[in-house]
Amino acid sequence: MLLSCGSGGNRFKISGRILHLSQGMFLVYSPDGSLDHIDTINVEAGRFAYEMMCEEPTTLVLVMPNFSEQPVFAEPGASVEIEADASHLREMEIKGTKENELMTAFRRQTVDASPPETRKLAADFIRNHKSSAVSLYLLKRYFVADMQADRHEALRLIDELMAENGDNSELKAQRTYVQKAMRTATGSTLPAFTARDINGNAVSSAMFARGVGIIYTWASWSFESQNTQRRLNAMLSEYGQRLTMLGVNIDASTDDCRAVVSREHVAIRQICDGKMFSSPVLTAVGLSDVPEFMVVKDGRIALRTSDFQRLSDEIKQMIK
Repeated sequence: MLLSCGSGGNRFKISGRILHLSQGMFLVYSPDGSLDHIDTINVEAGRFAYEMMCEEPTTLVLVMPNFSEQPVFAEPGASVEIEADASHLREMEIKGTKENELMTAFRRQTVDASPPETRKLAADFIRNHKSSAVSLYLLKRYFVADMQADRHEALRLIDELMAENGDNSELKAQRTYVQKAMRTATGSTLPAFTARDINGNAVSSAMFARGVGIIYTWASWSFESQNTQRRLNAMLSEYGQRLTMLGVNIDASTDDCRAVVSREHVAIRQICDGKMFSSPVLTAVGLSDVPEFMVVKDGRIALRTSDFQRLSDEIKQMIK
């Protein structure tokens, strides 16, 4: 696959080829909000093309055909080339800009690494490249969004980056999130929130004041999260009023959320405010991954996990 920023000063252009993929589709979105929606990129005869405005450096995330995600660091007027094989997408190489070449080097280091080894390598990278956009991405992925990460280590890394980069709004937001996540650990009281579901009805944390409940995240572009939602829907049918559920969809488009809910006959109440990971509900409860589950019992957080089997086992023990 080849990816390039257009030579124009305010355009970012993607075009290229994926080996061993003659036809398919992948998605592109921006976790920092430079894209206000999720775009579709079609692959025909192994080739594709895409173009967007690019007025300042930004991070894009490609959701590949195998549902893995790969970041691309865009710069106005720059161009990069990516080589990728559909059967080895984790090993894609990006050349042309310093940031993307740094990310390529990190990918090579972590292809066969375990999660703890990857977090160690990510921490080393961040400390050695404190002004890099790649460091901000790795910080969020491996220390902010990852529930297995050491939150105290996350705060130390954030403070080191803030000392280097000064008044950085993204780092401030990450620090606030980590501090809030530490307050929403297992055993904590569920933080208060209010919102409207996709049908315009009020929902709030009061729904979970009594009994057992699940708050979870999903997206129309995440196969794994849609699959777990089907299983959650079946779980709700099994337990009925003994279990309260609330889905938080992180799509930029409420229409995309509604389409999946209608097609899959999802009976679970849904929130989709179009703000993606910046949704006030997610910010309040400290969820930041897809899929991710929070189990609440009598108003207190009983479990946070991304493992559906662990979630299912816990619910069985709580509801007998």
